[in-house]
Amino acid sequence: MANGNEGTLSGNMPMLDSKNLNSYDRWCVRMKAIFGFQEVMEIVNIGYSDPPENATDKQQAAFRKAKRKDCKALFYLHQCVDEANFEKIALAKTAKEAWDILAQSYAGVERLKTVRLQTLRRQYELLQMGNQETIQEYFSQLQSLTNLMKSCGENIKERTIVEKVLRTLDTKFDMIAIAIEESKNLDSLKLEELQGSLEAYEQRLRERNGDKSGSEQALLAKQNKKAESNRGKFNKRGRGRGFRGGYNGGSGSDKSHVQCYNCNKYGHYASDCWSKEGSNSKEEEVNVAQKEESEDEVLLMVTTEKPEKKTLSESWYLDTGCSNHMSFQKKWFINLNEKIKSKVKFADNSTVECEGKGKILIRRKDGKTTVISDVLYVPAMKHNLLSIGQLLQKGYLIDWKDQMLRILDKNGSPILKAPLSNNRTFRVDIPVSDCMCFAAAVLDTNWLWHLRFGHLNFGSLSQLAGKEMVVGLPHIQKSEMTCESCMLGKQARNPFKAHLKTRSKDVLEVIYTDVCGPFEVSSLGGNKYFITFIDDFSKKMWLYLINRKSDVFKCFVEFKSLVEKQSGKVIKVIRSDGGGEYTNSEFEIFCKKEGLIHEVVAPYTPQHNGIAERRNRTVLNMARSMLKSKEMPHSFWGEAVATAAYILNLCPTKKLKFKTPEEVWSGKKPSVKHLRVFGSVCWKHIPDERRRKLDDKSMKLVLVGYHATGAYKLINPITKGVVISRDVLVDEKTTWNWSSLESNSNNRVELSWTDLAGNIEQVQTDAPVNVNNGQTATIGRNRPVRVVQVPTRFGDYVINSDRVVTLEGELIGETEDENDLVHLALYAEIEPEPVCFEKAILDPKWLEAMQEELDAIQRNQTWALTDLPKNHRPITVKWVYKTKLNPDGSVA
Repeated sequence: MANGNEGTLSGNMPMLDSKNLNSYDRWCVRMKAIFGFQEVMEIVNIGYSDPPENATDKQQAAFRKAKRKDCKALFYLHQCVDEANFEKIALAKTAKEAWDILAQSYAGVERLKTVRLQTLRRQYELLQMGNQETIQEYFSQLQSLTNLMKSCGENIKERTIVEKVLRTLDTKFDMIAIAIEESKNLDSLKLEELQGSLEAYEQRLRERNGDKSGSEQALLAKQNKKAESNRGKFNKRGRGRGFRGGYNGGSGSDKSHVQCYNCNKYGHYASDCWSKEGSNSKEEEVNVAQKEESEDEVLLMVTTEKPEKKTLSESWYLDTGCSNHMSFQKKWFINLNEKIKSKVKFADNSTVECEGKGKILIRRKDGKTTVISDVLYVPAMKHNLLSIGQLLQKGYLIDWKDQMLRILDKNGSPILKAPLSNNRTFRVDIPVSDCMCFAAAVLDTNWLWHLRFGHLNFGSLSQLAGKEMVVGLPHIQKSEMTCESCMLGKQARNPFKAHLKTRSKDVLEVIYTDVCGPFEVSSLGGNKYFITFIDDFSKKMWLYLINRKSDVFKCFVEFKSLVEKQSGKVIKVIRSDGGGEYTNSEFEIFCKKEGLIHEVVAPYTPQHNGIAERRNRTVLNMARSMLKSKEMPHSFWGEAVATAAYILNLCPTKKLKFKTPEEVWSGKKPSVKHLRVFGSVCWKHIPDERRRKLDDKSMKLVLVGYHATGAYKLINPITKGVVISRDVLVDEKTTWNWSSLESNSNNRVELSWTDLAGNIEQVQTDAPVNVNNGQTATIGRNRPVRVVQVPTRFGDYVINSDRVVTLEGELIGETEDENDLVHLALYAEIEPEPVCFEKAILDPKWLEAMQEELDAIQRNQTWALTDLPKNHRPITVKWVYKTKLNPDGSVA
């Protein structure tokens, strides 16, 4: 519409989207309307020509007017296209040129119209009004489809559309449809007139049925023996002269090309299939509740309100009249049987489809999981329903008191409670397990071993069991379900090259290595990187956690010494990238000295070191999936990658024929009986020597790895202490509640004496220590304490813990007198003792004392100077400075 003046447009302008090839026709129609309103359509179609050299004033004025219109049209074209289309017409000087460029660009769309028209015709033929659709929604869908068909060149008469509407209406409009067919002339009946009549009838139905906005609706269901005859596609009912039998005329149509979805044979529909499983089985339908008892099993669903704007996805409504649990969340189901079909009907005879029945895995507050069985999957619902009748049938007790609904088990213990809400319903929030892989593992052994092997693919698991490559693994069948943790942690691009030749003929001939990191979060031991070494022949992998890249050389020396001792062979070739940690002089000198060939790949060519790169990616994928499935903090990545490396050495590879890397390396078939799900809650036995008579005999910990002796590596999530134990019971179905822990990243050692006579020294530390294959652990609080005596020289001192002294040397006390103690001690120490060698040499007295100590060592021949032996490290010497006092307090 005009806004102020006649030449201005307001509102949203049509936009030509380059990603949607079907939008060009609609865009042309809208642009022609704009050009017509602006009186520039002729300029766009024909263009204009420059005036002659001897043009008159009238010709010059006409030229300026045409050019002004052309600029206006070109302006609208620039405003109504996206960036990709704008690049096509950016150099066009006239509106006609730009318009022709766009027409030529979308000329290929005309060739696709014939193909698209076939699809639209099929959609038009199969279109039918749904049970929950209103007249306005159905007409809008039908008109949108017919407009698309007309844009593709289809000529549809209005009578054809009118007959289509009358033929495909819902059953509740049968009476009005028959009346219109008998009383109206369909040749002159307009589509708008038909829509108005149907909407008036629809409004009358709502008033009679008491259907008001925001009112409550009663839902109930009933099992029915008669199947619905393919509703929504081919309806065989006919009525009146406007035969409503669907496409090609109902039962008399040719079915030779129709394929049954049940038996996959041709010539009949699934509803008419004679080989349906359980022909005597009942199909669920909905019926109005009656006072009399029905012969068939009745599925009832009590009053629920229409969905509010704020719908909680994990909310369940407790229903006293619902005989079966119902949910609309398909992703929650495990073992969903989609062959079970049913219907749920409203009080106004409208129905919704039930697409199956299955089980839902929920998570309790204690971290354990429970299965809700016999839950109907109803996609059209907006809320989840729990059946009170089904709970009573399974032995649960119901308690109504103080506007609170409580569900009790057989022993009377409460398991669920729901308060009465403002709309007089009982709603409860039940957390559902968000990991489909872990949910399936509760019921399926195949998925349990998938978790134990760090989310290893089912093909490799089946190969391990089928070829008997390991001991203790049962037969594994591939599952059709998708592991969400694997998709989040492993999904990658397709490979560029499927097969590479093996270079080596024996172990340690070629070693591939690579560093991965830095990680955003430090591991429990403060490490930021990990380095891997892969043997090309056996595919066995060794993994070390490091804090800096400068530690690579140290790790390589340790790795070389380890594998050469174990195998009795020597490393011949090592391949790495061109990082500074591999190309420094120290590394190169060592390789030359040991006779190693160090191959450095070309810059920006990681494919040449693809074995190490791909192995690191596999380790990260497994670690990411393991942490995700147990919802563990990212600080456990060090334990996760070390466990992933341990598991991968027990898994098959494409290069090895029915053997694992561990078997090729050691010559022994490994056992996997001890494998458990990473991150599971476990109970460690406490030895008698570590507890009193009435202390607990076990401790609740978390599994974070495996030890070389066959024991398990466990961590205390509260103290971050790591212990090794074989007396462990693992609960693989339970997950630790990590969100309740407070983060504590301060590494400190605290010493405190509470009595001058002799007290217990309490040690608390998070300092990292190395255990097994480069993993990190911490010293926990569960270690024995020792009784210490306060040194004699501290007899007249006031001793305070480090925690009560600030960085400025002030005491954190409750009174000023306590704070003065520290100041007095500082003032008393007039000549402080040096704490390092650099400060001691600045004092002539201490320099003289050090020289006397060296002279005494040389005089007594305590040490002898010699050359450092090969492959040995010198012992460092540390100076300790202490002032010796005489009994009277003077310096000795």
